[in-house]
Amino acid sequence: MAGTMREKPPGSGKWELRISVGRDPKSGKYKQRSLTFVGSEAKASKELARLVTETEQNGKNPSTLKFSALLDDWQSVRGPKWSPLTRDTNETIVRVHIEPGLGHKQIRSLRAEDFDRFYSSLSNGGLSESYIQRIHSVCSSALGYAVKREWIARNVASLAERPKDGPTLRDNRDLPELEPVRTLLENITLAEPEWGRLFWVSLATGARRGEMAGLQVRSVDKNASTLRIERQVVVPKRTKEQRAKKEEARRVVKNVKSRKGSRPGRTWLVSPEVMAILNAQMEFMRVRAKEAGCSLGSSAYVWSDEADGAIPLRPDALTKRWAKYRKKTGLESLRLHDLRHLTGTHLNGLGVDPATISYLLGHSRNTTTMDIYVDRVIGADASASQAWSKRLHGS
Repeated sequence: MAGTMREKPPGSGKWELRISVGRDPKSGKYKQRSLTFVGSEAKASKELARLVTETEQNGKNPSTLKFSALLDDWQSVRGPKWSPLTRDTNETIVRVHIEPGLGHKQIRSLRAEDFDRFYSSLSNGGLSESYIQRIHSVCSSALGYAVKREWIARNVASLAERPKDGPTLRDNRDLPELEPVRTLLENITLAEPEWGRLFWVSLATGARRGEMAGLQVRSVDKNASTLRIERQVVVPKRTKEQRAKKEEARRVVKNVKSRKGSRPGRTWLVSPEVMAILNAQMEFMRVRAKEAGCSLGSSAYVWSDEADGAIPLRPDALTKRWAKYRKKTGLESLRLHDLRHLTGTHLNGLGVDPATISYLLGHSRNTTTMDIYVDRVIGADASASQAWSKRLHGS
């Protein structure tokens, strides 16, 4: 791609720079981009070369490039490095929130106040601060990508008023008392013991649904009375081909979230009651495997629809089963994820320090200022998990 330049008028030091930006898709004629540059001939030539290179990069014209087009390019380049869950989440954030709100704007016209107004409108629309923070991260990362490509001079999203982090464990509201939740779990256990056991362990450990699905036989240490949570199951969105063939998306098993530099996962010292629940579930799996003429290995999943436990449950299967039973009680608004909040809330009520709660729940970082000032007390996680188990089981 070549460009042209001419001084207009001669001797004025004003240069008209012209570059081709490709054919018009409707007329088929070549289109040109023209602008005026003030300076010496050498500097004008250098600016022309920069504009030509800039326009050639991926066929993008930075002066007219819209935020939606930048987001598409950013996802296509960075997306292959993301986990399936991160890729799906970012795609949803872009499609549902960013493109309708800011996608029509040219990236060179974006200002910090545009993002201030955008985040404010999202907050007024009922989105949580933690989710708006995630949206901000996507915006900032995409514009950071554009800065590296030299399409814009600076990342204006970084100058905006950043949304605050989401509420801490102590900020949870409208959670029910423990007694009606116990009653619900007991009813589920009577109706479907396998599912009842799953939800009891979920509440006892605060494990996410994907983490519950990822528990394996080797995760349970009977001698030490511990449960190791280190794997989780995620299900990415179906591809176009899978949708066309009406196929389900494949389950993906990956390491759970962890702090930088630390081993993925965490260990719960569980009470005798919780260990009895885990033993009962594994015995159920062993009996079923034997009846089917197969065995249950250490890599088998503790909860599985397969006789040999080779395939984990889908995380959304847990949500659907939970919804089935909560509707039969006065806990219609209690989400499965709220069991995790209950665990954190009661650990806090037991006087457990925030850093230990963060470890036991598997947060990659503490989201309160206490993160800076409170260190996790070595051994506190064991005493905390035991204290919570005693409260949960009324002992």
